[in-house]
Amino acid sequence: MASGLSPIFGFSSFRRSLSCCFISLFLCIATGPAVASWEVDDSTQDISDAFQVLVDPNGDNYSLDKVLFDILPGKIPQLNWEPNRKSWGYGTQTLWLHAAVHNPSKDAVHRVLALRYSCPSEVTYHLLTQDGTLIRTIQAGTFSPIEGRDLKLNIVGIYLDIPAESTILVVVQQRSKSLLDTHYDLRLLQDHQQMEWIYLAAYGLYFGLALALFVHNLSLFVSVYDRVYLAYLAFVLCMSATMLFSSAYYALFWYRMPAVLHNMPYATPAFSNIGAALFASAFLRLRLADSKWARAIWLVAGLSFLAALANVYQPEFAAPLNPFLNIFMAILSVSACISCIVRGERYAWFLLGAILCPVLSVASYYLGNHLFKVSIPSEIMTIAFALEMILMSVGLSHRIYVLKRRQRKFKQEQAELLQNSKMRALNNMASGVAHEVNNPLMIIGGYAEVIRRLIKREPLNIEKIGDNAQRIITTVDRIAFIVQALRSFAHEQEETNLETLCMQDIVHQGLALCESRIHGFGIELKLDMEEHSLFVKGNQSDLIQVLLSLIDNAILAVAESPKKWIHLTVQNHQGSSSDMVTLSLEDSGSGIAPEFRSQLFHPFFTTRVVGSGAGLSLSRALGILTSLHGKIYFDENSAVTRFVIELPQEIPTENFTVNEAI
Repeated sequence: MASGLSPIFGFSSFRRSLSCCFISLFLCIATGPAVASWEVDDSTQDISDAFQVLVDPNGDNYSLDKVLFDILPGKIPQLNWEPNRKSWGYGTQTLWLHAAVHNPSKDAVHRVLALRYSCPSEVTYHLLTQDGTLIRTIQAGTFSPIEGRDLKLNIVGIYLDIPAESTILVVVQQRSKSLLDTHYDLRLLQDHQQMEWIYLAAYGLYFGLALALFVHNLSLFVSVYDRVYLAYLAFVLCMSATMLFSSAYYALFWYRMPAVLHNMPYATPAFSNIGAALFASAFLRLRLADSKWARAIWLVAGLSFLAALANVYQPEFAAPLNPFLNIFMAILSVSACISCIVRGERYAWFLLGAILCPVLSVASYYLGNHLFKVSIPSEIMTIAFALEMILMSVGLSHRIYVLKRRQRKFKQEQAELLQNSKMRALNNMASGVAHEVNNPLMIIGGYAEVIRRLIKREPLNIEKIGDNAQRIITTVDRIAFIVQALRSFAHEQEETNLETLCMQDIVHQGLALCESRIHGFGIELKLDMEEHSLFVKGNQSDLIQVLLSLIDNAILAVAESPKKWIHLTVQNHQGSSSDMVTLSLEDSGSGIAPEFRSQLFHPFFTTRVVGSGAGLSLSRALGILTSLHGKIYFDENSAVTRFVIELPQEIPTENFTVNEAI
């Protein structure tokens, strides 16, 4: 009874295949029909060993009369009978089985003789007395309408009534177009009835749990938008399909299906392997492009899919491959988990435990029952699958926690690096700014001295004094503009604090901070801007930072060039959906190597020497402009190094003017 649970959880095909491959290595095969009667006791018994088996390859070589002549007492054996190996693998053979069942008690006993697992077999039972008199013949096949069946589920078998202190002879003719499984149990009536209810309850519980997990993880995906939850949903669907076809399909639906679908259960391991590959790759963040484990896992998944197609038409050849593909998938997944654990991905422990639970349970079940002859209940597999689901759910939650904590730490470190980058930029432009401020101060001092002298003269020249005072005011405005540009660059503003800005003003403020540095390197600056003001929506500090990043890169690029020039252009053009303001910066540098162009906007990528840059300026610029519905790109079609910034043009609600203090 206990072992009847095992096919429900998707391992019936797995167990049958392993039985075909390995059980025959440990069982001794004898010849001859002589076998002692099997005595019935007061418990459910595995009666498989009581049967002798005759293989009929063509299905029509033997008849009941010929078989009876061979096995009845006093007859000379003529046929080659073998002990039952309990599983005959995948094929189209017909088997004849016979066993003598003895009831030693003084009361009649009532039992159910049935195959242990749901199986697509056509079986005819012949019940005879010990001297060979036919009691009755019963046809029991899973293709039959359920109303004409002795059993409620499609578990092939019959009711067996054995009189007191007597022996009956059971002859079974078993045929199948795919799997021939001969695990027979002699069950107590109450055990069989209980097993039927357990089957139905287990189907309901499993598919109810699968539905609950599906809804739960779908809600988690909606809340966090992590694709690993979609992979988990696909895995749950694949496993549900596997278990539906491998157990419930046999027990409830197989006899209703057309013949072309009778071998569908042997294709189901492909579903589980494809789902496992999808989930393992997403959970462990394995990419085909850079992970050998991902490539190996998906290779096995692809082979499983091809095996699935072959299983539908030739299960006797393809189905024995299923357990090996499952074993390879388990080994690769375990190896990938260990690789991630070595790299410090501790959440991979949960997936490792989830994979090992069913693997260890299946191994212990087979090794215990078939090799060491220790009774291992099949409920161990049920517990293993429950632990697997729990570990996967906990692992998903822990993985999200770890990745979110990592993301917060990364953002914090990135913010610190950006601030350090700003300070480094301020340090680079400090000498230039000092020069920009010192010159106007000297001019102010000079004009102030001129005014002092004019005041001492008689009569006062009011016109000259006024001219010099105006020059002082203009120079002070120049200093104020530089100071304002510095404040705009260094000031941290909220991303949502957007305002309408004049692009020409942004350019002038940026150049005010680095123009002296440009001239200090002997670089010719060409400025080409539209005469009318162009407005964009943005954050003043961020846009100045983007511009300074491009100018700083251009200065370093042309510093060693024989011809040193930087060309800055601001213009508008018609975009795909609206007018765009375009700022392009060209320089006479040596250009960017083709192999580096795809990585220009990746975080921490830089071609500078170590310590001279964090590699965040262009990635930060991309993030800023993307948030403003703009873009930045490297023009690969240009003959010179050219970066282009595009932002949607904004229509101002107030009158803006370009600051002329330049």
